[in-house]
Amino acid sequence: MKENEIKARLQQIDVEKREIQKQLAEAEREDRVEQLTPFIPAAIRAHDLFCCYNHTDGCSWESEVKGHDREHDWGFDADSSSHRRWLEDVFKTANETGMTSAQITEILDGVARVKLLDPRAMEVLRHLLGFRR
Repeated sequence: MKENEIKARLQQIDVEKREIQKQLAEAEREDRVEQLTPFIPAAIRAHDLFCCYNHTDGCSWESEVKGHDREHDWGFDADSSSHRRWLEDVFKTANETGMTSAQITEILDGVARVKLLDPRAMEVLRHLLGFRR
């Protein structure tokens, strides 16, 4: 095989490698979406209860909710988003505690009932738990 043929073959291999890398990245993304999707209700509940930022300029959650039907953008195609951070935090909590999304949501519903008793309860919980966003 001559030098030019070898170089041409290497270029072809590089093209094939890039295509395979794209396929791998898409498969990894699809797997991650499948892993995280069950935790979406818990992430919404956690954000609603614990986010203490101003939603005008301190938290991007509202700007990530789109359209008339208020569809959430979970940032699966972005490096970072408020939705994705909350979702990843809930997923991490589930993995560390062995809990399901439903169990975490149930606990958060209990926290919401406490909040109804006294709106300051969330401030106390955030301080006690060191919960800062």
